[in-house]
Amino acid sequence: MSDWSDLQKDKWINENREVEEVDAWDASSEDEVEKVEEEIKEPPKPVVKQLTKKQALQRAIELKEKELKEPQGDFDIYLEEKRKKELQEASDLENSKNLFSGLSVKESSSGEPISTFIPKTEKDFEQYSQIVSDYLLKYDSSIHYATFFKSLMKKVLVNVSSSDMNDISKTLTVLINEKLKNEKSGKGGNKTKTKVAPKKIHMGNELQNYDDFDDDDFM
Repeated sequence: MSDWSDLQKDKWINENREVEEVDAWDASSEDEVEKVEEEIKEPPKPVVKQLTKKQALQRAIELKEKELKEPQGDFDIYLEEKRKKELQEASDLENSKNLFSGLSVKESSSGEPISTFIPKTEKDFEQYSQIVSDYLLKYDSSIHYATFFKSLMKKVLVNVSSSDMNDISKTLTVLINEKLKNEKSGKGGNKTKTKVAPKKIHMGNELQNYDDFDDDDFM
């Protein structure tokens, strides 16, 4: 009877052991499945850090410097020259704005600042020319005034037709003739004064008289 109990007990222990092994295998399988699922999951996308304006500007400068260090071809040189020309034109435009910035304190007949006044009719342009001339005449005493106008005419007449430039040339010719006529008649305000030659000191006679003295005259 004891042997039978021992056999039953061993059988029960073996059955429990098999059940435990099956449970352990099932648990291990589930862990492996979960691990595989985690591996096949798409990795999280990296968070893109947005640059500040200062950082973006610094980055742009670094890229530009790197680009300039690289050897340039003929086309790159052409683009660089074009860029320099555009910068120069922008600088000239800014200088022109600064030159006429003082006109903004004056107002047109409509009451708006002259800087925003856009002449359309012939009368408007006459009014505009009067305001501009009043402003520029403040500097007519400068020795660089004529040079300034030569440079100004080259820039402001660049898009004027040859016919209009011919009319402007005729107007200048009339002004020149009137100026010459006034200067000859003594009415010109800028008439060149005749330079007076410095007086010469004549010492010839005095030296001759000094030589006529004899040493005995002082005895």
